[in-house]
Amino acid sequence: MCQLPANVRRPGFTAALALQGGEVVGFATAWTALSSFPSERCYPQAAASFGPKRTAEWLCDSREIDELAVRSDARGTGLATGLLEAVTTDTPEGRSWLLTSVRSGRAMAFYRRQGWTRATHPAPDGNGIAVFLGPRHPARSLASPAL
Repeated sequence: MCQLPANVRRPGFTAALALQGGEVVGFATAWTALSSFPSERCYPQAAASFGPKRTAEWLCDSREIDELAVRSDARGTGLATGLLEAVTTDTPEGRSWLLTSVRSGRAMAFYRRQGWTRATHPAPDGNGIAVFLGPRHPARSLASPAL
């Protein structure tokens, strides 16, 4: 089910699209995380990892990167880096963050290479999500190093 029609109505919605020869080869979407942190999807796990105070201070009213995707035949070309930068460049005070599955080693390694800081510890069972703070996020240095 396509979430895009609903997502474009979110506050601060922004998107970037990568085209090659007239075809879409990648995209990124982001928006401003609400000051009342959502209770659906993976958000409760993120909130539980940070607690109410840090969730409000670090994640709410910040730019949340929702999706970043590059077609497999276009990987390794710098497109993902450009798309991520496109949706975070104008982030007020550098406050950007995202969450991804801990089972996605490729994504986790990519965000680390881009200077993002993993701010949550892995679940004991090795499942769940990882929250990353952007390279200019003011709370990066306050995040406990994740394993």
